[in-house]
Amino acid sequence: MIYIFATIALPASSDPGAVFRAKRVCPAPLAPSSSPDASRAQFAPNLGASPGLQDPVCIKNPNGDRLSQVKAGVRIPCDCPPAQSDFARQFAIDHGTAISTGNAKQDQINNLQLGIITLQRSFCCPAGSVTLNAQLTAVQNGQAAPAPAPAPPANNPAPAPNPPAQSSNGQDPGAVFRAKRVCPAPLAPSSSPDASRAQFAPNLGASPGLQDPVCIKNPNGDRLSQVKAGVRIPCDCPPAQSDFARQFAIDHGTAISTGNAKQDQINNLQLGIITLQRSFCCPAGSVTLNAQLASL
Repeated sequence: MIYIFATIALPASSDPGAVFRAKRVCPAPLAPSSSPDASRAQFAPNLGASPGLQDPVCIKNPNGDRLSQVKAGVRIPCDCPPAQSDFARQFAIDHGTAISTGNAKQDQINNLQLGIITLQRSFCCPAGSVTLNAQLTAVQNGQAAPAPAPAPPANNPAPAPNPPAQSSNGQDPGAVFRAKRVCPAPLAPSSSPDASRAQFAPNLGASPGLQDPVCIKNPNGDRLSQVKAGVRIPCDCPPAQSDFARQFAIDHGTAISTGNAKQDQINNLQLGIITLQRSFCCPAGSVTLNAQLASL
């Protein structure tokens, strides 16, 4: 097969984030399991967060974005995560009899790993919208899983959704969900841009997605993350470090710290996560920024 790549001329001043987002697509959804078993929906792990559209911010603007309930300072699309019932049904469709029905440690690990795949592939939601990765780490370490995040106030019910178009099999909530999936709104450029501060952008800790051999063959596809075992991410994530650094300076300007004290590093990592997710629409699992932040 011969691949032909066309180059589109863009103004030299174009934000790399804007250029990047223009071609952003969700990972290809999973094919339904060859052994579906609807009864196994009951073994779907708990997402640990209430549906995004129940958030008061999202009731006002369901196509916008909001702060994650489970990752401080991280913004996610309003439609993430899905309702637990939709997630569980999709989980059974995706994985069928591969789903474990026991409660031993390995059963829990298996189902959490499968759940992360369903969240990211079938619903195109970032891992930072739920506690599945934290639960997986806890189980692997022999600890109790984190408690679910609190539900939003009862006086802020989710809006009644418009009747969704049925998917090809008439039952797949993941396909319905993905049909309306949009990236979070990009950040407005900083009111105090300072191109020289690009040098203080944190290191993403992963090479650009499009350098992956899988993505060289299929740049519009998806691949396994370099930094999160078993997690699939879009081929165009993460961006090149140079593009990320330039966008970082555009997004945050003089809010970027120029020192190397612990608080300076924390500030710049938090700003970097915002740029990654808002300007490049990439999941945190494509880079090591959260791990770097946790290590401080």
